[in-house]
Amino acid sequence: MKNIPKVFLITVLFLGFIDAEAQNKTIEVGVKAGVNLSNLVAKNKPDSKVGYQAGVLLDFNLDEWMFFRAGIEIATKGAKQDMFNLFEGVILNTPVDYSATYIQVPIHAGYKMYISRALNVSIHTGPYFAYGVAGKIKGHAIAEDNTIEASEKEFDFFGNAGIAKKVDFGLGFGLGFELNSIVFDLGADLGLANIADRGKKMEMLGRNIEIPSDAKLRTANIYLTVAYKF
Repeated sequence: MKNIPKVFLITVLFLGFIDAEAQNKTIEVGVKAGVNLSNLVAKNKPDSKVGYQAGVLLDFNLDEWMFFRAGIEIATKGAKQDMFNLFEGVILNTPVDYSATYIQVPIHAGYKMYISRALNVSIHTGPYFAYGVAGKIKGHAIAEDNTIEASEKEFDFFGNAGIAKKVDFGLGFGLGFELNSIVFDLGADLGLANIADRGKKMEMLGRNIEIPSDAKLRTANIYLTVAYKF
């Protein structure tokens, strides 16, 4: 998490420079924020959880209808389960909460359809690239007699003691409604990378576990954001 302020400081300075050069609206700069509903795609299906995402966007308008959209954002992703059983053969009888925070860069191509002078509807799609900067797994430890401890424990989602790799990428698509300088965007990001750290052995929630060599774990995210273009 300590790297996030530095990333956004550099981004704000960069966008400030671009905005100064973009008064003709060939390049449009904006800020956005919103909510998302995320999940982890695994063999033993977990439940979705609510999160958020926020960041900055750049629209490169090729002409009146076509555009490229890029930017940088912070997005939370994760899931919930009644017991730890993301992977086949790894079942711990305790409710768990998976939370991960990513710095994400989407690169989309889009097309605008004008309803009026003030309103247009757009569709856009393209890849995204993401890097996990923080993540936790919260659950209750299990004693040798299979009783569950009352106090909640935290474990890393990423890293040497975690279950997932930090690098993620996938495909996103969205439907936007732009009214003057306000943009409402409904979309989804579908992870294509298998982020399961396969073969890793670790101690978690009072048990020694090993992530299977054929384990599969992907991210999925539906979002609704509101952006303001300067």
